[in-house]
Amino acid sequence: LLGASVDIFCGPATGWRRQARLAAAPGTARIQTRGKRGRKAYRTKEVGLGLYRTKSHAVVSIPDCQAHAPELNDAAAAVRAACAAAGIAAVNSEGEGSLRYVQFSLEAATKRVALSLVWNERSAKDAQPELPRLVKALEATHDWHSIWANFRGDKPGNAIFNNDPRAWSRLRGSAHVVEGLFDGTSLDTIE
Repeated sequence: LLGASVDIFCGPATGWRRQARLAAAPGTARIQTRGKRGRKAYRTKEVGLGLYRTKSHAVVSIPDCQAHAPELNDAAAAVRAACAAAGIAAVNSEGEGSLRYVQFSLEAATKRVALSLVWNERSAKDAQPELPRLVKALEATHDWHSIWANFRGDKPGNAIFNNDPRAWSRLRGSAHVVEGLFDGTSLDTIE
């Protein structure tokens, strides 16, 4: 083994990542109007998506991450736009707001993204009416593989997801992202 040669393969430097988990954070404030005649006005904050700064909970927005496949960056832009359209706020340092994290998973064969929304409520019932409003806005902005919700609530700790199976809900789309093997064989065709 010590005398064996090792082949090193270097893949592309950009666009290689097909899955990403990003923290949501409040961005800049703006006024949002709602209703047929714009009668309701409320202040919302745009949602930033990114990674935590080292040794802090300050989120650094990464709208065009070079490591992400372009489809993931497009999906992140669609989430930000849908949050703005639906008036959804990210969770702030006081624990107020709805969206905690997002996860994007790219299905390579279809180039469609499965979206998981980590929500600051314990159940779908508690997420009313914000979550359905966001899902409607998401469907208008992007062709998703699927949309899932994970109800994390205010559970303490640094875990991104609530791993209790009852905390997950498939809101739209397919149940599974299907990937092929290295030779292109789909796992669905293996007997």
